[in-house]
Amino acid sequence: MEAPWSWRPSRAAWFDAIADRAACWTPAVTGLDDRAVSAALQAAARARDEWLWHPCLGRLTGADGDVAASDLRMAIWVAANTRVDAGAISLAAPLAVWTPSGAIELEPGRHELARVAGAEAGAEAAPFPGPAVDLWCHSTGSVEPHSWAAAPAASPADAAALEGQLQTYARTIAHLHELLPACMAWVGAATRVVVPLRGGVDVFRSCSHPSLPGMVALDLMSSPDIAEAIVHESAHLHLFTAEAAHDLIEPDHEGRYPSPLQPEPRPLRGILLACHALAYICALYRDAARIPALARWGQQLEPNRELARDAEQTLAREERHLTAAGRAFFADTRRVLDYACDS
Repeated sequence: MEAPWSWRPSRAAWFDAIADRAACWTPAVTGLDDRAVSAALQAAARARDEWLWHPCLGRLTGADGDVAASDLRMAIWVAANTRVDAGAISLAAPLAVWTPSGAIELEPGRHELARVAGAEAGAEAAPFPGPAVDLWCHSTGSVEPHSWAAAPAASPADAAALEGQLQTYARTIAHLHELLPACMAWVGAATRVVVPLRGGVDVFRSCSHPSLPGMVALDLMSSPDIAEAIVHESAHLHLFTAEAAHDLIEPDHEGRYPSPLQPEPRPLRGILLACHALAYICALYRDAARIPALARWGQQLEPNRELARDAEQTLAREERHLTAAGRAFFADTRRVLDYACDS
């Protein structure tokens, strides 16, 4: 069977929503050229430009945070990717923003946003293949719970632990790009920014949010855990893309079901989220098991298969509660799982 990494739900409906929201957007900060930024956003959305899929678009996707700072962050991101003249703003206090080269801090005073964005966009790109690390949540503007931004390093031991985790992440991603390029292309289509969580707990943590396109947060404790988590959360981001076009579960269905990943019963949408993520985790481990350098990761395949099949059986029993789009999404998910089980 064909490898699953080419399946990526269409982002057309999401782009259309961005165009509509950009047309109605009114900035909460003075100095921005809202007409120029709005026009650039609408043109990029009509062209399906992938740079829009980024947490810097949180102002248009319902993310929390300071609205004025979100407007500024989005305008700089637009200017960096289109060279549009986004206007100029005056800051009374320093403000960190995100650019294609990473985070920068703007000093108090007046800033022409095209110059800020142009200087950064023209900087030499780092050789690291990404997704980029956003240690202090500057791409989102809101502090992720349990992140280093929420609880910065308080001792030399904390700083050393953080440095070690960042090195583990860089090695892991570079290794995966070399050995599993199709998988990492699929990851990169969904995940643009990784926010490190402050590790050291007994349970590995990761999360993603529908209102923050392209962002995942995860612990950076070991290579297998990083690989599994980034595939898991990228699967969620791909599912969020599908949901932008159509509901996948009948909106009035309120049933709760045993979850393979959570101790308490979950709505049927949660079971679909779990099944889809587990199918791709299994595909990751199936592919890794065939590569000598990653072969030991294959030990995680069978336990995850059991979890995925459990979720699959629940969805199959309750398929009448899926919409037409949900049934199609579930069918594609089952094909991914079949691939992962074809050993």
